Amino acid sequence: DDVIEKSLGASVSQIFEENGEAIFRDIETKVLQELSQYARSVISTGGGAVLSRENWGNMRHGIVIWLNGTPETLAARIQGQEKENRPLLKEEEGEAELV
Repeated sequence: DDVIEKSLGASVSQIFEENGEAIFRDIETKVLQELSQYARSVISTGGGAVLSRENWGNMRHGIVIWLNGTPETLAARIQGQEKENRPLLKEEEGEAELV
């Protein structure tokens, strides 16, 4: 997300609001494709990145570590500004979907 925000000069929330999730996911895939070419790198993605087969194809060149937790644990970790930076959780509906 940081690479996307720096390259576009906008936050993830702004990109979602102005362009929609589909455009963000397309950009995310292109960035991941570029970054996956580097050796001996650590690439941290958001949870949505793993939903794309193409992204999995890019990630298969390295070791993938998936941090897992119960929905309740994950919801408890996302508070304040962190929650505001996650466009899919801004609405109560998104939070209910997580839990």
